[in-house]
Amino acid sequence: MPQRVLLHVGTHKTGSTSLQHFFRDQNDTLLAAVGASYPDGFLIPTMHSELPLLTIRPERLWPARIRFPETQGETWLAAAAQHVRTTVHSSPPDILVWSHEDLSYLRFDDEFQRLRDLLDPREVTVVAVLRDKNDFLRSYGDQLEAMGFSPSDDPSSFAYVGPDSWLVDYDALLDGYRRGFGHDNVKALDYDEAVRTDGSVIPAFADLLGVARSSLPALDGYFWNRAGVQLRPSDGQLAEIRQRLAQNSP
Repeated sequence: MPQRVLLHVGTHKTGSTSLQHFFRDQNDTLLAAVGASYPDGFLIPTMHSELPLLTIRPERLWPARIRFPETQGETWLAAAAQHVRTTVHSSPPDILVWSHEDLSYLRFDDEFQRLRDLLDPREVTVVAVLRDKNDFLRSYGDQLEAMGFSPSDDPSSFAYVGPDSWLVDYDALLDGYRRGFGHDNVKALDYDEAVRTDGSVIPAFADLLGVARSSLPALDGYFWNRAGVQLRPSDGQLAEIRQRLAQNSP
């Protein structure tokens, strides 16, 4: 079988943090049993911030790029790209699992192409998790406030949460990934249905990986970041991230 990538691209406020902690916790057990691995992130070990930072147009801003401007430096970008490419070209595992909700900010063909180039030659299955638009905008707006970002009146901003926000143009999101990775390689999961049926999006991802639901642990502990506070790093976390940045910046 060809080596693959299962790429979770968000969206925000659909259980992404819980999913990332689950992948990391189960990396050496459930994931390993099906030939999968959740590699360490380059900037933050629990998630793959480097993917949006490497692929989204440099003039576009969102919290990670605002907080960590060092990630726009050539040295850091080169080191991050090398990290991704080395992981892609490693032999086993057969399936690499990458996850970051900021990948839902991608909209332009050159952004999707840069992501495709990073993951080539592995076959990629893209998974987007979509939520009721009104609920999403309300929850996302609350998250921005918890992170210290005010809503914006600029319709192109990551912080624009008006009813016509580009963030809930799910067709544009899915169509972009379909252009980049092929129509049949892009899957959309209904967050609201998953929560009603399974209490979490985790079982649906277990299905995609071939992990038997009967083998899943209790999922009660995987309810992270409901108020957005997990996305406001503590002083200790910021110091650790700054140290990692310093190691790969001029």
